[in-house]
Amino acid sequence: MKQTTAPRAISRYDAVAMSLHWLIALAVIGNFALGLYHADLPDEDPMARVTIFLHISIGLTILALSVIRVGWRLTHKIPALPVDMPRLQKVLARIVEGLLYVLIIAVPLVGWMMVSATTNPHPIPFFGLFDWPHIGAMVPLAEQYGRPLHRALGETHEFLAWTMIVLAGVHFAAAVYHHRIRRDDVVKTMLPFG
Repeated sequence: MKQTTAPRAISRYDAVAMSLHWLIALAVIGNFALGLYHADLPDEDPMARVTIFLHISIGLTILALSVIRVGWRLTHKIPALPVDMPRLQKVLARIVEGLLYVLIIAVPLVGWMMVSATTNPHPIPFFGLFDWPHIGAMVPLAEQYGRPLHRALGETHEFLAWTMIVLAGVHFAAAVYHHRIRRDDVVKTMLPFG
């Protein structure tokens, strides 16, 4: 009779998961700050055009990296949470993690929809390298619903972005709690060193 062995538990995220996690985290924080900066600029300021196209390019990059990140997460094992961690904390940790995965895709996707929801689509210069395409289905919707659609998408984009930042803050606070108070290895599973 052949004996089967249980799959070996992993103690850390792999290099791809870590790299995507930190790249997306830095890009999200930077792009959120850039979005706030852009919102305070008057439309006639020459920096307004530069910052919005940079914001859009970074957002589209986040979207692409996030799709890869979610795909990687779905096909690769992750470290288990500590055995002695209370069940409610484990459930909340997975809920926050799941919501962050949804938001890292939803925020830039809604932004792309907003940029595409125009009857006069201008090219979307991706870091000045090439033109990123618009979402074609948004143009007929823009013709039908006009500015209210664009405004609704903008408000949704902003609401989701703030929600993501708040949840990222909760995620960070939980990391500090694990590292400083519980003194377990949860944070070390996502650090490329130590």
